[in-house]
Amino acid sequence: MIRENLPALVVVLPLLGALISPLLGRPRRSWGLAAIVTALSFVGCLVLLQRVLTEGVVEYSIGGWSAPKGITYRIDALNGFFLVVVAGIAAVVTVPGLLRAREEVGEHRLGFFHAVYLLCFTGLLGIVITGDAFNLYVLLEVSSLATYGLVAMGGHRRSRLASFNYLMLGSLGATFILIGIGYLYALTGTLDMLDLAARLQGQGDNMALRAAFAFLLLGFALKSALFPLHAWLPDAYAESPTAVAALLAGTATKVGLYMLARFSLHIFGSELFFTTLHGRELLLAGAAGGVIYGSALALRQTSVARLLAYSSIAHSGYIVLGLAVPSATAQAGAILHVLAHAVTKSGMFLALGGVRRRVGSLELSQLAGLGRRMPWTSAALLVGACSLVGMPLTASFVSKWYLVTGSLESGSWGAVAVIAAGALLAALYGWKIVSTLYLQEAPEGAVREEAPWALIVPTWILIGASLVFGLASGFPASLARAAVEAFQ
Repeated sequence: MIRENLPALVVVLPLLGALISPLLGRPRRSWGLAAIVTALSFVGCLVLLQRVLTEGVVEYSIGGWSAPKGITYRIDALNGFFLVVVAGIAAVVTVPGLLRAREEVGEHRLGFFHAVYLLCFTGLLGIVITGDAFNLYVLLEVSSLATYGLVAMGGHRRSRLASFNYLMLGSLGATFILIGIGYLYALTGTLDMLDLAARLQGQGDNMALRAAFAFLLLGFALKSALFPLHAWLPDAYAESPTAVAALLAGTATKVGLYMLARFSLHIFGSELFFTTLHGRELLLAGAAGGVIYGSALALRQTSVARLLAYSSIAHSGYIVLGLAVPSATAQAGAILHVLAHAVTKSGMFLALGGVRRRVGSLELSQLAGLGRRMPWTSAALLVGACSLVGMPLTASFVSKWYLVTGSLESGSWGAVAVIAAGALLAALYGWKIVSTLYLQEAPEGAVREEAPWALIVPTWILIGASLVFGLASGFPASLARAAVEAFQ
Protein backbone atom coordinates (compact mmCIF):
# COMPACT_ATOMS: atom_id res chain seq x y z
CA MET A 1 0.00 0.00 0.00
CA ILE A 2 2.69 2.50 1.01
CA ARG A 3 4.97 1.43 -1.83
CA GLU A 4 2.29 1.91 -4.49
CA ASN A 5 1.26 5.33 -3.16
CA LEU A 6 4.75 6.59 -2.26
CA PRO A 7 4.93 9.25 -5.05
CA ALA A 8 1.83 10.92 -3.60
CA LEU A 9 2.83 10.39 0.03
CA VAL A 10 6.11 12.30 -0.23
CA VAL A 11 4.07 15.38 -1.21
CA VAL A 12 0.97 14.80 0.93
CA LEU A 13 2.94 14.25 4.16
CA PRO A 14 4.38 17.80 4.35
CA LEU A 15 1.02 19.22 3.25
CA LEU A 16 -0.71 17.49 6.16
CA GLY A 17 2.10 18.60 8.46
CA ALA A 18 1.54 22.20 7.39
CA LEU A 19 -2.15 21.95 8.29
CA ILE A 20 -1.49 20.35 11.70
CA SER A 21 1.50 22.45 12.80
CA PRO A 22 -0.38 25.60 13.98
CA LEU A 23 -2.70 23.44 16.09
CA LEU A 24 0.03 21.83 18.20
CA GLY A 25 0.55 24.77 20.54
CA ARG A 26 4.06 24.25 21.86
CA PRO A 27 6.99 25.26 19.62
CA ARG A 28 8.85 22.00 20.20
CA ARG A 29 5.88 20.02 18.93
CA SER A 30 5.59 21.96 15.67
CA TRP A 31 9.36 21.72 15.19
CA GLY A 32 9.33 17.99 15.94
CA LEU A 33 6.53 17.46 13.45
CA ALA A 34 8.45 19.39 10.76
CA ALA A 35 11.61 17.39 11.46
CA ILE A 36 9.78 14.05 11.26
CA VAL A 37 7.86 14.99 8.11
CA THR A 38 10.90 16.24 6.20
CA ALA A 39 12.92 13.17 7.26
CA LEU A 40 10.16 10.78 6.13
CA SER A 41 9.82 12.60 2.81
CA PHE A 42 13.58 12.35 2.30
CA VAL A 43 13.49 8.60 2.95
CA GLY A 44 10.56 8.29 0.53
CA CYS A 45 12.48 10.19 -2.15
CA LEU A 46 15.48 7.90 -1.68
CA VAL A 47 13.22 4.86 -2.12
CA LEU A 48 11.71 6.38 -5.27
CA LEU A 49 15.18 7.03 -6.70
CA GLN A 50 16.16 3.43 -5.95
CA ARG A 51 13.03 2.23 -7.77
CA VAL A 52 13.88 4.37 -10.79
CA LEU A 53 17.36 2.87 -10.93
CA THR A 54 16.09 -0.71 -10.71
CA GLU A 55 12.68 -0.56 -12.44
CA GLY A 56 12.89 2.44 -14.76
CA VAL A 57 10.41 5.34 -14.83
CA VAL A 58 7.90 5.26 -11.95
CA GLU A 59 4.38 6.57 -12.70
CA TYR A 60 1.49 7.31 -10.34
CA SER A 61 -1.92 8.50 -11.56
CA ILE A 62 -3.78 10.78 -9.14
CA GLY A 63 -7.24 9.41 -8.41
CA GLY A 64 -6.74 6.58 -10.87
CA TRP A 65 -7.10 8.94 -13.87
CA SER A 66 -4.28 8.11 -16.25
CA ALA A 67 -2.54 10.66 -18.48
CA PRO A 68 -3.25 12.66 -20.52
CA LYS A 69 -6.74 13.12 -18.97
CA GLY A 70 -5.53 12.96 -15.39
CA ILE A 71 -2.55 14.25 -13.45
CA THR A 72 0.36 11.82 -13.35
CA TYR A 73 3.38 11.93 -11.06
CA ARG A 74 6.25 10.64 -13.16
CA ILE A 75 9.72 10.01 -11.68
CA ASP A 76 12.73 9.43 -13.91
CA ALA A 77 16.47 9.84 -13.33
CA LEU A 78 16.29 13.64 -13.74
CA ASN A 79 13.63 14.50 -11.21
CA GLY A 80 14.59 11.57 -8.98
CA PHE A 81 17.95 13.29 -8.58
CA PHE A 82 16.34 16.67 -7.82
CA LEU A 83 13.82 15.11 -5.39
CA VAL A 84 16.62 13.67 -3.27
CA VAL A 85 18.54 16.98 -3.30
CA VAL A 86 15.50 19.07 -2.28
CA ALA A 87 14.26 16.64 0.38
CA GLY A 88 17.78 16.04 1.75
CA ILE A 89 18.51 19.75 2.16
CA ALA A 90 15.14 20.35 3.84
CA ALA A 91 15.57 17.39 6.22
CA VAL A 92 18.99 18.61 7.42
CA VAL A 93 18.08 22.31 7.61
CA THR A 94 14.97 21.61 9.69
CA VAL A 95 17.06 20.12 12.53
CA PRO A 96 18.54 23.45 13.78
CA GLY A 97 15.39 25.33 12.78
CA LEU A 98 13.96 25.56 16.29
CA LEU A 99 17.15 27.03 17.78
CA ARG A 100 17.48 29.92 15.33
CA ALA A 101 13.77 30.44 14.60
CA ARG A 102 13.05 31.06 18.28
CA GLU A 103 15.39 34.04 18.21
CA GLU A 104 14.72 35.33 14.69
CA VAL A 105 10.99 34.64 14.28
CA GLY A 106 9.72 34.68 17.86
CA GLU A 107 8.48 31.75 19.92
CA HIS A 108 4.83 32.77 19.61
CA ARG A 109 4.98 32.44 15.79
CA LEU A 110 6.84 29.14 15.54
CA GLY A 111 3.74 27.03 14.82
CA PHE A 112 2.85 29.33 11.94
CA PHE A 113 6.48 29.47 10.78
CA HIS A 114 6.76 25.70 10.53
CA ALA A 115 3.39 25.50 8.77
CA VAL A 116 4.56 27.91 6.06
CA TYR A 117 7.95 26.16 5.94
CA LEU A 118 6.25 22.81 5.24
CA LEU A 119 3.98 24.42 2.63
CA CYS A 120 7.08 25.69 0.85
CA PHE A 121 8.58 22.21 1.02
CA THR A 122 5.35 20.69 -0.32
CA GLY A 123 5.37 22.99 -3.33
CA LEU A 124 9.05 22.37 -4.11
CA LEU A 125 8.61 18.58 -4.05
CA GLY A 126 5.41 18.81 -6.08
CA ILE A 127 7.03 20.91 -8.82
CA VAL A 128 9.77 18.33 -9.24
CA ILE A 129 7.61 15.20 -9.15
CA THR A 130 4.61 16.19 -11.26
CA GLY A 131 4.23 15.17 -14.89
CA ASP A 132 1.53 17.77 -15.62
CA ALA A 133 2.48 21.26 -16.79
CA PHE A 134 -0.45 23.10 -15.18
CA ASN A 135 -0.05 21.19 -11.92
CA LEU A 136 3.58 22.36 -11.99
CA TYR A 137 2.35 25.97 -12.12
CA VAL A 138 -0.10 25.43 -9.24
CA LEU A 139 2.61 23.92 -7.05
CA LEU A 140 5.00 26.69 -8.08
CA GLU A 141 2.51 29.20 -6.69
CA VAL A 142 2.17 27.20 -3.45
CA SER A 143 5.93 27.19 -2.88
CA SER A 144 6.37 30.81 -4.00
CA LEU A 145 3.65 32.28 -1.76
CA ALA A 146 5.02 30.33 1.19
CA THR A 147 8.56 31.52 0.40
CA TYR A 148 7.51 35.18 0.34
CA GLY A 149 6.03 34.72 3.81
CA LEU A 150 9.15 32.97 5.12
CA VAL A 151 11.44 35.75 3.90
CA ALA A 152 9.21 38.37 5.56
CA MET A 153 9.61 36.60 8.93
CA GLY A 154 13.18 37.89 9.26
CA GLY A 155 11.89 40.25 11.91
CA HIS A 156 12.99 43.63 10.57
CA ARG A 157 12.06 46.15 7.90
CA ARG A 158 14.69 44.94 5.43
CA SER A 159 13.16 41.44 5.50
CA ARG A 160 9.74 42.77 4.61
CA LEU A 161 11.17 44.90 1.80
CA ALA A 162 13.13 41.88 0.47
CA SER A 163 9.93 39.81 0.61
CA PHE A 164 7.99 42.48 -1.29
CA ASN A 165 10.64 42.67 -4.03
CA TYR A 166 10.69 38.89 -4.26
CA LEU A 167 6.88 38.87 -4.45
CA MET A 168 6.80 41.35 -7.32
CA LEU A 169 9.45 39.65 -9.44
CA GLY A 170 8.41 36.12 -8.47
CA SER A 171 4.79 36.82 -9.42
CA LEU A 172 5.94 38.21 -12.75
CA GLY A 173 7.95 35.05 -13.39
CA ALA A 174 5.01 32.81 -12.45
CA THR A 175 2.75 34.80 -14.77
CA PHE A 176 5.15 34.31 -17.66
CA ILE A 177 5.23 30.56 -16.96
CA LEU A 178 1.43 30.38 -16.85
CA ILE A 179 1.12 32.24 -20.17
CA GLY A 180 3.72 29.95 -21.73
CA ILE A 181 1.87 26.84 -20.54
CA GLY A 182 -1.36 28.35 -21.89
CA TYR A 183 0.18 28.74 -25.34
CA LEU A 184 1.40 25.14 -25.25
CA TYR A 185 -2.09 23.93 -24.32
CA ALA A 186 -3.69 25.98 -27.09
CA LEU A 187 -1.22 24.49 -29.55
CA THR A 188 -1.36 20.83 -28.47
CA GLY A 189 -4.56 20.34 -26.46
CA THR A 190 -2.68 18.57 -23.66
CA LEU A 191 -0.91 19.44 -20.39
CA ASP A 192 0.76 16.10 -19.78
CA MET A 193 4.52 16.59 -20.18
CA LEU A 194 5.12 13.29 -21.96
CA ASP A 195 2.28 14.01 -24.36
CA LEU A 196 3.54 17.58 -24.87
CA ALA A 197 7.01 16.32 -25.76
CA ALA A 198 5.56 14.09 -28.49
CA ARG A 199 3.21 16.72 -29.99
CA LEU A 200 5.70 19.63 -30.10
CA GLN A 201 8.21 17.97 -32.39
CA GLY A 202 8.35 19.42 -35.89
CA GLN A 203 6.49 22.62 -34.96
CA GLY A 204 9.46 24.93 -34.67
CA ASP A 205 7.98 27.47 -37.13
CA ASN A 206 4.71 27.81 -35.23
CA MET A 207 4.31 31.30 -33.74
CA ALA A 208 2.36 30.01 -30.73
CA LEU A 209 5.27 27.70 -29.94
CA ARG A 210 7.74 30.56 -30.23
CA ALA A 211 5.59 32.70 -27.90
CA ALA A 212 5.43 29.84 -25.38
CA PHE A 213 9.21 29.45 -25.59
CA ALA A 214 9.78 33.17 -24.93
CA PHE A 215 7.42 33.37 -21.94
CA LEU A 216 8.67 30.15 -20.38
CA LEU A 217 12.31 31.14 -20.79
CA LEU A 218 11.67 34.48 -19.09
CA GLY A 219 9.74 32.80 -16.27
CA PHE A 220 12.39 30.17 -15.62
CA ALA A 221 15.15 32.79 -15.75
CA LEU A 222 13.36 34.83 -13.06
CA LYS A 223 12.75 31.81 -10.84
CA SER A 224 16.36 30.60 -11.13
CA ALA A 225 17.87 34.10 -10.71
CA LEU A 226 19.59 34.00 -14.09
CA PHE A 227 21.35 37.24 -15.02
CA PRO A 228 19.96 39.88 -15.59
CA LEU A 229 16.73 38.74 -13.87
CA HIS A 230 18.38 38.08 -10.51
CA ALA A 231 17.51 41.25 -8.56
CA TRP A 232 15.31 39.50 -5.98
CA LEU A 233 17.95 37.04 -4.79
CA PRO A 234 20.60 38.99 -2.78
CA ASP A 235 18.14 40.62 -0.38
CA ALA A 236 15.95 37.50 -0.10
CA TYR A 237 18.90 35.36 0.99
CA ALA A 238 20.68 37.93 3.15
CA GLU A 239 17.63 39.16 5.08
CA SER A 240 15.87 35.81 5.72
CA PRO A 241 15.92 33.80 8.94
CA THR A 242 18.81 31.30 9.02
CA ALA A 243 16.73 28.19 8.27
CA VAL A 244 14.97 29.97 5.41
CA ALA A 245 18.20 31.24 3.83
CA ALA A 246 19.73 27.76 4.06
CA LEU A 247 16.62 26.15 2.55
CA LEU A 248 16.31 28.67 -0.28
CA ALA A 249 20.02 28.56 -1.13
CA GLY A 250 19.86 24.79 -1.58
CA THR A 251 16.44 24.37 -3.17
CA ALA A 252 14.59 27.44 -4.53
CA THR A 253 16.77 28.36 -7.49
CA LYS A 254 17.56 24.66 -8.01
CA VAL A 255 13.88 23.94 -8.61
CA GLY A 256 13.79 26.85 -11.08
CA LEU A 257 16.75 25.28 -12.85
CA TYR A 258 14.97 21.90 -12.78
CA MET A 259 12.03 23.43 -14.65
CA LEU A 260 14.43 24.87 -17.22
CA ALA A 261 16.13 21.47 -17.63
CA ARG A 262 12.81 19.62 -17.87
CA PHE A 263 11.39 21.87 -20.56
CA SER A 264 14.61 22.25 -22.54
CA LEU A 265 15.88 18.66 -22.49
CA HIS A 266 12.55 16.82 -22.39
CA ILE A 267 9.42 18.73 -23.40
CA PHE A 268 10.83 20.92 -26.17
CA GLY A 269 13.83 18.68 -26.76
CA SER A 270 17.42 19.80 -27.23
CA GLU A 271 17.17 20.28 -31.00
CA LEU A 272 14.01 22.39 -30.86
CA PHE A 273 14.85 24.40 -27.72
CA PHE A 274 18.54 25.07 -28.23
CA THR A 275 18.90 25.18 -32.02
CA THR A 276 15.60 25.91 -33.79
CA LEU A 277 14.41 28.45 -31.20
CA HIS A 278 17.94 29.78 -30.50
CA GLY A 279 17.69 29.08 -26.79
CA ARG A 280 21.38 28.18 -26.63
CA GLU A 281 22.60 31.69 -27.47
CA LEU A 282 20.22 33.29 -24.99
CA LEU A 283 21.15 30.95 -22.16
CA LEU A 284 24.87 31.18 -22.82
CA ALA A 285 24.69 34.99 -22.70
CA GLY A 286 22.71 34.98 -19.44
CA ALA A 287 24.93 32.30 -17.89
CA ALA A 288 28.17 34.07 -18.79
CA GLY A 289 26.81 37.36 -17.48
CA GLY A 290 25.70 35.67 -14.25
CA VAL A 291 29.06 33.99 -13.60
CA ILE A 292 31.08 37.18 -14.16
CA TYR A 293 28.63 39.71 -12.69
CA GLY A 294 27.67 37.59 -9.66
CA SER A 295 31.30 36.80 -8.85
CA ALA A 296 32.42 40.43 -9.30
CA LEU A 297 29.61 41.73 -7.07
CA ALA A 298 30.39 39.07 -4.46
CA LEU A 299 33.96 40.36 -4.36
CA ARG A 300 32.71 43.87 -3.48
CA GLN A 301 30.51 42.85 -0.52
CA THR A 302 31.35 43.66 3.08
CA SER A 303 28.69 41.28 4.47
CA VAL A 304 29.37 37.54 4.26
CA ALA A 305 25.65 36.83 3.77
CA ARG A 306 25.42 39.15 0.77
CA LEU A 307 28.72 37.80 -0.57
CA LEU A 308 27.26 34.28 -0.56
CA ALA A 309 24.01 35.54 -2.08
CA TYR A 310 25.80 37.11 -5.07
CA SER A 311 27.89 33.97 -5.34
CA SER A 312 24.64 32.03 -5.82
CA ILE A 313 23.88 34.13 -8.91
CA ALA A 314 27.25 33.07 -10.32
CA HIS A 315 26.63 29.40 -9.57
CA SER A 316 23.20 29.47 -11.20
CA GLY A 317 25.15 30.76 -14.20
CA TYR A 318 27.48 27.75 -14.11
CA ILE A 319 24.50 25.37 -14.14
CA VAL A 320 22.76 27.12 -17.03
CA LEU A 321 26.06 27.30 -18.91
CA GLY A 322 26.40 23.53 -18.62
CA LEU A 323 22.83 22.94 -19.81
CA ALA A 324 23.38 25.16 -22.86
CA VAL A 325 26.69 23.66 -24.01
CA PRO A 326 26.01 21.03 -26.75
CA SER A 327 27.63 18.16 -24.86
CA ALA A 328 26.14 15.42 -22.69
CA THR A 329 29.20 15.65 -20.44
CA ALA A 330 28.70 19.37 -19.80
CA GLN A 331 24.97 18.88 -19.19
CA ALA A 332 25.76 16.10 -16.71
CA GLY A 333 28.18 18.55 -15.08
CA ALA A 334 25.34 21.05 -14.74
CA ILE A 335 23.18 18.47 -12.95
CA LEU A 336 26.12 17.55 -10.69
CA HIS A 337 26.72 21.22 -9.88
CA VAL A 338 23.15 21.45 -8.58
CA LEU A 339 24.09 18.91 -5.89
CA ALA A 340 27.52 20.43 -5.22
CA HIS A 341 26.23 23.97 -4.80
CA ALA A 342 23.14 22.95 -2.82
CA VAL A 343 25.04 21.15 -0.04
CA THR A 344 27.84 23.74 0.08
CA LYS A 345 25.73 26.89 0.14
CA SER A 346 23.10 25.55 2.55
CA GLY A 347 25.89 24.45 4.91
CA MET A 348 27.54 27.86 4.73
CA PHE A 349 24.29 29.69 5.52
CA LEU A 350 23.77 27.42 8.53
CA ALA A 351 27.31 28.29 9.64
CA LEU A 352 26.44 31.98 9.31
CA GLY A 353 23.49 31.37 11.63
CA GLY A 354 25.98 30.28 14.31
CA VAL A 355 28.17 33.30 13.61
CA ARG A 356 25.24 35.70 13.90
CA ARG A 357 24.20 34.06 17.17
CA ARG A 358 27.64 34.51 18.77
CA VAL A 359 28.96 37.69 17.12
CA GLY A 360 25.70 39.49 16.37
CA SER A 361 26.88 40.61 12.92
CA LEU A 362 27.83 39.15 9.54
CA GLU A 363 29.99 42.08 8.48
CA LEU A 364 33.47 40.91 7.54
CA SER A 365 35.03 43.57 9.74
CA GLN A 366 33.39 41.96 12.80
CA LEU A 367 34.62 38.45 12.00
CA ALA A 368 38.37 39.07 12.35
CA GLY A 369 40.13 36.18 14.04
CA LEU A 370 36.97 34.09 14.20
CA GLY A 371 38.95 30.99 13.22
CA ARG A 372 40.40 30.91 16.74
CA ARG A 373 37.18 31.82 18.51
CA MET A 374 34.77 29.53 16.60
CA PRO A 375 37.03 26.84 15.10
CA TRP A 376 34.34 24.37 13.94
CA THR A 377 32.13 27.01 12.37
CA SER A 378 35.09 28.74 10.73
CA ALA A 379 36.38 25.43 9.37
CA ALA A 380 32.98 24.84 7.74
CA LEU A 381 33.19 28.27 6.08
CA LEU A 382 36.76 27.48 4.96
CA VAL A 383 35.77 24.18 3.32
CA GLY A 384 32.71 25.85 1.80
CA ALA A 385 34.84 28.62 0.30
CA CYS A 386 37.16 25.99 -1.19
CA SER A 387 34.16 24.22 -2.71
CA LEU A 388 32.84 27.45 -4.25
CA VAL A 389 36.19 27.86 -5.99
CA GLY A 390 36.09 24.24 -7.18
CA MET A 391 39.22 23.02 -5.42
CA PRO A 392 40.12 19.30 -5.55
CA LEU A 393 38.47 16.97 -3.01
CA THR A 394 35.22 18.97 -3.14
CA ALA A 395 32.05 18.18 -5.09
CA SER A 396 32.34 21.42 -7.06
CA PHE A 397 35.69 20.29 -8.43
CA VAL A 398 34.01 17.23 -9.96
CA SER A 399 31.10 19.20 -11.43
CA LYS A 400 33.37 21.90 -12.85
CA TRP A 401 35.65 19.22 -14.30
CA TYR A 402 32.64 17.85 -16.18
CA LEU A 403 31.68 21.37 -17.29
CA VAL A 404 35.16 22.10 -18.63
CA THR A 405 35.57 18.67 -20.23
CA GLY A 406 32.19 18.91 -21.97
CA SER A 407 32.94 22.43 -23.16
CA LEU A 408 36.25 21.29 -24.63
CA GLU A 409 34.58 18.30 -26.31
CA SER A 410 32.13 20.59 -28.06
CA GLY A 411 34.70 23.28 -28.90
CA SER A 412 32.97 25.83 -26.65
CA TRP A 413 36.10 27.80 -25.78
CA GLY A 414 34.08 30.78 -24.59
CA ALA A 415 32.42 28.60 -21.94
CA VAL A 416 35.85 27.41 -20.76
CA ALA A 417 37.01 31.02 -20.46
CA VAL A 418 33.91 31.95 -18.45
CA ILE A 419 34.41 29.02 -16.05
CA ALA A 420 38.09 29.94 -15.59
CA ALA A 421 37.28 33.62 -14.97
CA GLY A 422 34.54 32.66 -12.50
CA ALA A 423 36.93 30.36 -10.62
CA LEU A 424 39.51 33.14 -10.37
CA LEU A 425 36.95 35.61 -8.99
CA ALA A 426 35.66 32.92 -6.60
CA ALA A 427 39.21 32.42 -5.32
CA LEU A 428 39.42 36.15 -4.62
CA TYR A 429 36.16 36.47 -2.71
CA GLY A 430 36.81 33.15 -0.97
CA TRP A 431 40.16 34.52 0.14
CA LYS A 432 38.38 37.54 1.65
CA ILE A 433 36.49 35.19 3.94
CA VAL A 434 39.44 32.95 4.80
CA SER A 435 41.93 35.77 5.43
CA THR A 436 39.45 37.56 7.70
CA LEU A 437 38.76 34.41 9.71
CA TYR A 438 42.34 33.19 10.09
CA LEU A 439 44.86 35.94 9.36
CA GLN A 440 43.39 39.00 11.05
CA GLU A 441 43.62 39.68 14.76
CA ALA A 442 40.52 39.24 16.87
CA PRO A 443 39.10 42.36 18.54
CA GLU A 444 40.41 43.01 22.03
CA GLY A 445 38.40 41.21 24.66
CA ALA A 446 36.73 38.88 22.16
CA VAL A 447 35.61 35.63 23.83
CA ARG A 448 36.12 32.17 22.33
CA GLU A 449 32.65 30.62 22.17
CA GLU A 450 31.66 28.05 19.55
CA ALA A 451 28.19 27.85 18.04
CA PRO A 452 25.75 25.36 19.63
CA TRP A 453 26.21 21.77 18.50
CA ALA A 454 22.61 21.80 17.24
CA LEU A 455 23.92 24.15 14.53
CA ILE A 456 27.40 22.70 14.06
CA VAL A 457 26.30 19.10 13.38
CA PRO A 458 23.81 19.90 10.56
CA THR A 459 26.31 22.38 9.12
CA TRP A 460 28.99 19.70 8.92
CA ILE A 461 26.57 17.12 7.53
CA LEU A 462 26.11 19.40 4.52
CA ILE A 463 29.71 20.61 4.25
CA GLY A 464 30.91 17.04 4.79
CA ALA A 465 28.64 15.90 1.96
CA SER A 466 30.59 18.21 -0.35
CA LEU A 467 33.78 16.41 0.63
CA VAL A 468 32.20 12.96 0.35
CA PHE A 469 30.86 13.65 -3.15
CA GLY A 470 34.21 15.14 -4.10
CA LEU A 471 36.04 11.97 -3.07
CA ALA A 472 33.40 9.43 -4.20
CA SER A 473 31.62 11.00 -7.15
CA GLY A 474 30.90 7.82 -9.11
CA PHE A 475 27.25 7.34 -8.15
CA PRO A 476 26.02 10.95 -8.51
CA ALA A 477 28.01 11.31 -11.74
CA SER A 478 26.47 8.16 -13.25
CA LEU A 479 23.01 9.34 -12.18
CA ALA A 480 23.58 12.77 -13.74
CA ARG A 481 24.71 11.14 -17.00
CA ALA A 482 21.64 8.90 -16.99
CA ALA A 483 19.38 11.92 -16.41
CA VAL A 484 20.83 13.69 -19.45
CA GLU A 485 21.25 10.76 -21.81
CA ALA A 486 17.60 9.74 -21.41
CA PHE A 487 16.62 12.84 -23.41
CA GLN A 488 19.38 12.89 -26.03
